[in-house]
Amino acid sequence: MGTFKLPLLIYFTYYFLVLYLGPRLMRNRPPFSLKWVIIPYNLVMSLFNAYCFYRMLVGSRFGKDLISVHVSYQDPPEVAEENIRLTYLYCISKYVDMLDTLFFILRKKADQVTGLHVYHHTSNCRPRRRRLQHSNCPPSKKAFPLNNKSPKTMSCTRKYDLSNRVAIVTGSSSGIGAEIAYTFAVNGAQVVITGRNAGNLGKVAKRIEAAGGSAPLQVIGSLTDEGFPAQLIKATVDKFGGFDILVNCAGGASPNGAIDNPNLLAEYDNVMNLNVRTVVEMTVLAIPYLEKSKVGGNVLNISSIAGMKASPGLLAYNTSKAAVDMVTKTCALELGPRGIRVNSINPGPVASNFGQSMNMDPETFKEWQKNVFLKNSLIGKIGAVEDIANLAAFIVSDDGKNLVGSLVVSDTGFMLKS
Repeated sequence: MGTFKLPLLIYFTYYFLVLYLGPRLMRNRPPFSLKWVIIPYNLVMSLFNAYCFYRMLVGSRFGKDLISVHVSYQDPPEVAEENIRLTYLYCISKYVDMLDTLFFILRKKADQVTGLHVYHHTSNCRPRRRRLQHSNCPPSKKAFPLNNKSPKTMSCTRKYDLSNRVAIVTGSSSGIGAEIAYTFAVNGAQVVITGRNAGNLGKVAKRIEAAGGSAPLQVIGSLTDEGFPAQLIKATVDKFGGFDILVNCAGGASPNGAIDNPNLLAEYDNVMNLNVRTVVEMTVLAIPYLEKSKVGGNVLNISSIAGMKASPGLLAYNTSKAAVDMVTKTCALELGPRGIRVNSINPGPVASNFGQSMNMDPETFKEWQKNVFLKNSLIGKIGAVEDIANLAAFIVSDDGKNLVGSLVVSDTGFMLKS
């Protein structure tokens, strides 16, 4: 065997641990974090390979004997020389592979390797028992950690990478806003949720934490109260040092929207204040912090197709959403050169609690959805809050970097048919 007994022993040990023992340890869920075993081991192996490669370059017998494992002494000189050259390349590739593995683990992008936690997905996919598997499926409630710590990140493959981002989502105690906050959180963002209902905010926060997202900052209050928007911004900056995304989702309609309704003007002022003024105020307050964002600032306004298509009995609401669309375009024009993208989503009918703002009981609103919304859908279904939330995550992520001043319609073809 000569002087290459030690290199052979180390290589055989490496392949035994990585290819045989490693998967079994991970399947049996050891009570310790595997990163404290894998990281030092890969570091030692990387240093050992670097040393071997250096000794090969200086022509020592130790290095030559190491590569002679791959070279037959019976080969002609020219073949042996070629094999030695290929072996050098092989050793270099192994060294690079080990360094890549080390840095991959240090960046904590392989949760199932670092030992943070692993999820079994039991809803829409069936992973084999013998190997861990990522999936686009949402995580089920059955999850087990590889250590005794609670999970901090999602192992389910993220659709969009929102890590290292902080997002404020207004109107996030229910409906579309709550779903956007949840989707952002499970895609890696730190979120700030706000609304008037403390109980609902608590439920949203628990749902986010149960799915593996970071605990959101909860700020209770109404955006129409004087001083609250500034208070919301301050609380976010005090907690996170700044933020990168502002989602203006708070809004509502009025049951007194007809032109001849005696209460129209009072309701008009209320709707315009909530749907338009708060959007402008939050955007103005957010600009100094969004400009400083290292990943690029984003403002996303949740508008409506009501701003593009008139509907009877909704004068105040239609007008407010048309105003939001123009706010979006104007802000995009002014803030784009300053590194801030401004866009809006204009949903059509969505199965949510929107009927509450029009004083509709749930059953009446369901009938309205069936007789008006579903009837005018080109694909025979009503949009879901998840559809809008996923679209929002795309727009504010790097995948949506070319969207500036866009009014993105998501209405199942409602405007074309109605």
